Amino acid sequence: MLPRSIFLIVTSLMLTSCIYVQRYPSNWSPPLQSDTECAGIAGVYENKGEKTDGGKIRLELLLFPTWEIVYNRSITHVEINQESNDIIKVIVWSEKKMIREEIYSRANNDFNCESGWISINQPVHRTLSKFLLGINWGVNRLTRSDDGALIVRVRDSGMGLFAVIPYAESDWLWFRFFQLKRDIGSYPEEK
Repeated sequence: MLPRSIFLIVTSLMLTSCIYVQRYPSNWSPPLQSDTECAGIAGVYENKGEKTDGGKIRLELLLFPTWEIVYNRSITHVEINQESNDIIKVIVWSEKKMIREEIYSRANNDFNCESGWISINQPVHRTLSKFLLGINWGVNRLTRSDDGALIVRVRDSGMGLFAVIPYAESDWLWFRFFQLKRDIGSYPEEK
């Protein structure tokens, strides 16, 4: 009986699985080729970025996926300071007002580096509701393109039950965030 149950579970997962992999857009400037272990991603970037289909995405949602004030639409830009290959400081701004500062430490396993990319693991997210029981996890990989934009490759995965139907999914998505075009000093003075 047990082998038959395992067979049914595995078969139903295979039938309800979805894998979506986007190719890097040919009309985007290519990612920098780096001989270093960690990518150099320091810069000030527009918070509103671009999806491969031309839609918009917000950088702070990718860097802080469980942030309690993710619906703060006033966020204008994100500053990334890379003091070394071991420390990355991220500051989220609304015009001239600092909203949040986060320090990522390689020693604390907040991120790791590989082949010119920086990988930041997304926290595991569990969902339990009337019709859905699930778990999601992922990783954000960051580098820069030849034109200075921040490139983020997101890999999201999950599995669970929708009603009584098991599911599994995996997505590989690309996003681009341009460097801030105006000088930070050009924002109006805060009142």
